[in-house]
Amino acid sequence: MTASHKGYAVPIGGVVAYEDKISPSGVGYDKILGARAIEEVHNHYNFAWREEHDGRMLWVVRKGATPAFPGQRGFVDGSMGELSVIIESVENQWGAQSLRSTIHGGGRVMGRMEAKGKYGKTGEVKRAGKVTQQMMDEWVRQAGVTLRGAGVDESPHCYNRLPEVLAEHEGMIRVLHTLRATTRGHCAPECGDEQAGVNRSSAFARAKRQSFRVRCESRELLETEPAKRDALAKPVR
Repeated sequence: MTASHKGYAVPIGGVVAYEDKISPSGVGYDKILGARAIEEVHNHYNFAWREEHDGRMLWVVRKGATPAFPGQRGFVDGSMGELSVIIESVENQWGAQSLRSTIHGGGRVMGRMEAKGKYGKTGEVKRAGKVTQQMMDEWVRQAGVTLRGAGVDESPHCYNRLPEVLAEHEGMIRVLHTLRATTRGHCAPECGDEQAGVNRSSAFARAKRQSFRVRCESRELLETEPAKRDALAKPVR
C-alpha cells in the first residue's frame, strides 16, 4: 500500500469490506469532466461496491484502489510527465486476499505539505517545501508535457515511478496499452497554488457536509435497483 492520512477512515490504497454498514468518511470525492467517449475504461477508486466474496454479500470500500476482477480492464495514471497505462486484471493467487483490487496510480512518496511547505497567515515560511515550481516545470518540460495549472504538491517528485509500481504487480495485471499525455492540469491556469489549496479545502468541506446523505442515497440506489447494482459489481470487459 502507498500512503495514509491521519484521521481518515481508510488509508490510501486500502480495501475494507463492510457487511451491514459503511463508513462514509472512507470514501473520497472526485469530479469528472464530460467528453464524448468512443470507448470507456474506468478508474473507479474511492467508491463503495456491493459485491460477493466467499459467499457473503459485502460493501467493499476501495480507497485509492480499483476493482480488479479477472478480465476487467482499468486505467492506471502516472504522475504529470509520465506514461499511463490501460491494464487487464488476471486470475492470481492474491486475488481473494485483495478482494479483487488493484492500484489506481503510482502512489505518493511525499505528502502535500511536505512538498509545498507550510506558511503562516501573513505568508511567513514556517517550513520550507521540498519541491519548487522550477523543479516541477523542468520535469514536465523534459517530458514534453504542457502543464495547465497545478500546485507543486502534484509534481512528479511526489510520486513513485509507475513502471516500478507496475513491476511489483507482475502476475496480477497485464498492460494492454501505454498512453502518453501531452497536456496535464489540476486546476485552472489562472489559479495559483495558494488559491488552489483554498479551492480544494472549500470543496472538501462541502463534500464532507454532504457525505452521509450522499452515501445513504448511494446505498439505497444499490439496494433498490438490482440491475444497476449487478452492473456495477460485474467486471467490465
